[in-house]
Amino acid sequence: MVVAKRIQAQKAQLEQIAAQVRNALQRVQSSQPWPQSAQRETGLAERQHESEAAQLQAGASTVFLALQRQTQLASARNREAQAEAELNTALADLYRATATTLEEYSVELR
Repeated sequence: MVVAKRIQAQKAQLEQIAAQVRNALQRVQSSQPWPQSAQRETGLAERQHESEAAQLQAGASTVFLALQRQTQLASARNREAQAEAELNTALADLYRATATTLEEYSVELR
């Protein structure tokens, strides 16, 4: 009876670990395209900001439009940082769930 309860508890624990690994892997897979997409968005925002600044310098734009482009650029950079952070968090969760954090970062304990 005691052995059966212990086996049942271990089985439940293994199922929980498997669910954590599946969830972490799914989160990594869904987060992977975000940084690259955010980088492209930042690149476009940078070009638009540069163009608007040049137009402002030439007198063909307004300060309001230049500030709008600057705000859009800051927002794009923020989204890029958030995407990187989300991917890194998802990877850390996966490493923790699979107990491979030390291996992933080549840490040796002596």
